[in-house]
Amino acid sequence: MTKPPQIAILGAGIFVRTQYIPRLTEISDLVVLKAIWSRTEESARAAIQALTSFKKLYPRHRGEETEKCIERAAIFIEKIQAPNGSWYGSWGVCFT
Repeated sequence: MTKPPQIAILGAGIFVRTQYIPRLTEISDLVVLKAIWSRTEESARAAIQALTSFKKLYPRHRGEETEKCIERAAIFIEKIQAPNGSWYGSWGVCFT
Protein backbone atom coordinates (compact mmCIF):
# COMPACT_ATOMS: atom_id res chain seq x y z
CA MET A 1 0.00 0.00 0.00
CA THR A 2 1.36 3.43 -0.95
CA LYS A 3 1.76 6.06 1.74
CA PRO A 4 -0.18 9.29 1.17
CA PRO A 5 1.87 12.37 0.27
CA GLN A 6 2.96 14.63 3.10
CA ILE A 7 2.27 18.35 2.77
CA ALA A 8 2.98 21.56 4.65
CA ILE A 9 1.03 24.81 4.62
CA LEU A 10 3.39 27.78 4.38
CA GLY A 11 2.45 31.35 5.22
CA ALA A 12 -1.27 30.88 4.62
CA GLY A 13 -2.56 33.41 7.13
CA ILE A 14 -6.20 33.23 8.14
CA PHE A 15 -6.92 30.99 5.13
CA VAL A 16 -5.58 28.05 7.18
CA ARG A 17 -8.78 28.06 9.22
CA THR A 18 -11.28 29.20 6.61
CA GLN A 19 -10.08 27.35 3.52
CA TYR A 20 -7.24 24.88 3.89
CA ILE A 21 -8.05 22.88 7.03
CA PRO A 22 -11.72 22.31 6.05
CA ARG A 23 -10.65 21.00 2.64
CA LEU A 24 -7.85 18.86 4.08
CA THR A 25 -10.40 17.36 6.48
CA GLU A 26 -12.38 16.18 3.45
CA ILE A 27 -9.35 14.46 1.94
CA SER A 28 -7.53 13.40 5.11
CA ASP A 29 -7.27 9.83 3.84
CA LEU A 30 -5.35 11.07 0.78
CA VAL A 31 -2.75 13.41 2.33
CA VAL A 32 -0.86 13.85 5.60
CA LEU A 33 -0.51 17.38 6.97
CA LYS A 34 3.01 17.51 8.40
CA ALA A 35 3.41 21.19 9.20
CA ILE A 36 1.80 24.60 9.21
CA TRP A 37 4.32 27.42 9.01
CA SER A 38 3.26 30.86 10.06
CA ARG A 39 5.02 34.04 10.96
CA THR A 40 2.12 35.63 12.84
CA GLU A 41 0.31 34.94 16.08
CA GLU A 42 -3.01 35.34 14.26
CA SER A 43 -2.26 32.54 11.80
CA ALA A 44 -1.02 30.21 14.52
CA ARG A 45 -4.13 30.88 16.60
CA ALA A 46 -6.35 30.20 13.57
CA ALA A 47 -4.53 26.89 13.00
CA ILE A 48 -5.07 25.90 16.64
CA GLN A 49 -8.78 26.67 16.36
CA ALA A 50 -9.13 24.68 13.15
CA LEU A 51 -7.17 21.69 14.45
CA THR A 52 -9.13 21.70 17.72
CA SER A 53 -12.37 21.56 15.74
CA PHE A 54 -10.95 18.75 13.59
CA LYS A 55 -9.97 16.84 16.74
CA LYS A 56 -13.52 17.14 18.12
CA LEU A 57 -15.05 15.92 14.86
CA TYR A 58 -12.57 13.09 14.32
CA PRO A 59 -11.12 12.20 17.74
CA ARG A 60 -9.56 8.91 16.59
CA HIS A 61 -8.14 10.16 13.30
CA ARG A 62 -4.44 11.03 13.59
CA GLY A 63 -4.99 12.23 17.14
CA GLU A 64 -1.33 12.23 18.12
CA GLU A 65 -0.27 14.16 15.01
CA THR A 66 -3.06 16.70 15.50
CA GLU A 67 -2.11 17.18 19.14
CA LYS A 68 1.55 17.73 18.21
CA CYS A 69 0.57 20.44 15.71
CA ILE A 70 -1.57 22.17 18.33
CA GLU A 71 1.26 22.02 20.89
CA ARG A 72 3.81 23.40 18.43
CA ALA A 73 1.52 26.27 17.43
CA ALA A 74 1.00 27.15 21.11
CA ILE A 75 4.76 27.12 21.69
CA PHE A 76 5.23 29.40 18.68
CA ILE A 77 2.62 31.87 20.02
CA GLU A 78 4.34 31.97 23.41
CA LYS A 79 7.77 32.31 21.81
CA ILE A 80 6.91 35.38 19.76
CA GLN A 81 5.01 37.13 22.55
CA ALA A 82 6.71 40.33 23.74
CA PRO A 83 7.72 40.66 27.42
CA ASN A 84 4.80 43.05 28.00
CA GLY A 85 2.31 40.39 26.80
CA SER A 86 1.63 41.82 23.33
CA TRP A 87 2.41 40.45 19.88
CA TYR A 88 3.83 42.38 16.96
CA GLY A 89 0.88 42.92 14.65
CA SER A 90 0.26 42.33 11.00
CA TRP A 91 -2.12 43.68 8.38
CA GLY A 92 -0.92 47.23 9.05
CA VAL A 93 -1.54 47.15 12.82
CA CYS A 94 1.72 47.28 14.74
CA PHE A 95 0.76 45.74 18.09
CA THR A 96 -2.16 43.52 19.04
